[in-house]
Amino acid sequence: MKSIRCRSRFKQNSVRIVDERVFEPVGSNQTVPMQARLIAASNRPLEQEVAAGRFRSDLFYRLNGVTFHLPALRKESEIIPNLVGRFIVEFCRQLNFPEYGISPDAMTALQQFGWPGNIRELRPCSGTRRHALRRRAH
Repeated sequence: MKSIRCRSRFKQNSVRIVDERVFEPVGSNQTVPMQARLIAASNRPLEQEVAAGRFRSDLFYRLNGVTFHLPALRKESEIIPNLVGRFIVEFCRQLNFPEYGISPDAMTALQQFGWPGNIRELRPCSGTRRHALRRRAH
């Protein structure tokens, strides 16, 4: 939800959904109870956005139940070998062939890359899935 730049009516409805756990489906005038959990994420520091007036403080405090700070993958490069190893095992099982390793040079390259897409970019990158497919073809 891009609440920082969305319409005021959407922000009001968001607060109602979070606060009262009810909503009105599109095209209906009936209020329906929400039967879901809400997980919100942002790539911006929302405390600063609230202070600058770009994010509604009431919505922030309603959403701010449990906070997880996940550092960027480029700042945690030491976990990349474990992630890549896990992804390779997963891909090998999906493709039904023996597990393999990755060369030290390839691992170094993966650890030195900036990963703007974070783990979502690492998982399908050429160093894991494509490599597995190429190995299977040979």
